[in-house]
Amino acid sequence: MSAGSLKQKIKARIRRLANRFAAPERVFTAIYRDNVWGGAAGEPCSGGGSTDAAAVEGYLGMFRSEAERLGFATMSVVDLGCGDMRVGERLIPFCGSYTGVDVVEFLVRDHQSRLSSEKIRFLHLDAVADELPAGDVCLVRQVFQHLSNRQVSRILGKLGAYRYIYITEHVPSPGVAKAPNRDKPAGAGIRLSHGSGIELTAPPFGIPLGKVRVVLEVPGNPTGCGGDPGVIRTVLYEPGGVGK
Repeated sequence: MSAGSLKQKIKARIRRLANRFAAPERVFTAIYRDNVWGGAAGEPCSGGGSTDAAAVEGYLGMFRSEAERLGFATMSVVDLGCGDMRVGERLIPFCGSYTGVDVVEFLVRDHQSRLSSEKIRFLHLDAVADELPAGDVCLVRQVFQHLSNRQVSRILGKLGAYRYIYITEHVPSPGVAKAPNRDKPAGAGIRLSHGSGIELTAPPFGIPLGKVRVVLEVPGNPTGCGGDPGVIRTVLYEPGGVGK
């Protein structure tokens, strides 16, 4: 190995270690500031989860259906990791009230200036470390896949306060999956490139099967994930039990 290659390898290792111990705010602020997930310079972008038409339209259709079935028009909805709001802004008409939460302060400030009203608010919070706002419905859309297992566990421990929780994750295609819930530091990448993904009913999370059911699956995108497009799956998690 050349001296230059060794130097690059050492720098990459240092970056990985820094991210492992960095606060989520620092990690995700840099991701949005540097357009790691796409978008033009100075234009915040949450990546394929906000820009892929099939994924977005599928999610919106699911949400409209669930809103009608369960009556979200009279409920408060909390969107954890609201990101660039390309999707969130289209959910608001179906909610009694909407609270967008994100760890990236400049995103929250922008949303507050553009979108805040009597029924819409935005909070700058770290969902891992801070108390979550009260509500009836909680949305966690392609957030856990970017966090460590410890961070996911800490957030899951707070979600019991909500009645309906919709968790969306990009997971391997059937027949491709290796071991679920491979650990990783918080960052832009996801477990899919390692044949893994967040599975709430598997260790270390172990949510009982009877409390989770799949409400949507759409094809994923193979970019940067070793050729497996995977599946973008949304589950409804009801801490009180499905149908209760």
